[in-house]
Amino acid sequence: MGLISHWFDPLVDRLLGGVTVDPDRISYLSIVFSVFTFLVPGALLKAIYVEFILILDLFDGYFARRQGKTNPHIDYACDRASEIAIFLMSPLWLGLTAINSLITALIPKYGVLRPLPLRHLYVFWLLIIFINGFV
Repeated sequence: MGLISHWFDPLVDRLLGGVTVDPDRISYLSIVFSVFTFLVPGALLKAIYVEFILILDLFDGYFARRQGKTNPHIDYACDRASEIAIFLMSPLWLGLTAINSLITALIPKYGVLRPLPLRHLYVFWLLIIFINGFV
């Protein structure tokens, strides 16, 4: 159990009770939302929008754990597709996504690798841009 899931899972258990949702559908939904990221104006709104996508990622992990799904390939593929959709207009971030895709491809062979939290870093970067605009 990860650091976030340690407190997130019990909280969601209390809020949602016995609700079950296919985690793969949530992953697919995150791709759909990611495609429209470029339409969101301004750094702050874009950061909030990407954070919403990350919350969807939390929920797909939650439902996967609750349903005992141990094959993360669809989740990994959807996460990389989400990154590509979000970063399509930025060569730097798209390059980092390529590195993330390589790391993801090597996970089955080496097991200990973890993808970079690019979308989290992007939210942080957007917030810095927002704050610098008001300093």
